[in-house]
Amino acid sequence: MNNAQGREEYMFIESGAEISLGASSMDAIAFSAPGLKPTHLRIRREGEKLILMPGKHACQLNGEPLEAEQAIESGSRIEIGDQVIWCFPPS
Repeated sequence: MNNAQGREEYMFIESGAEISLGASSMDAIAFSAPGLKPTHLRIRREGEKLILMPGKHACQLNGEPLEAEQAIESGSRIEIGDQVIWCFPPS
């Protein structure tokens, strides 16, 4: 994810941990974008897998609406409004 200075940022998620992405300063990954809501979605790590968990707000995974929990594969594309997050889980 590019930060306000245009640099890429990376985040390591511990096994068993869950993080939120959204427009709230309380979200682990907080940013501002059209259509982004507080705690827009969550990601949980289970061992070597990252699981994308839908919230109440729309997002897409690899061009498809996220309607249920799904494992994130390396190179997965999460779309929230006009923002794109590329995922590279540990392998």
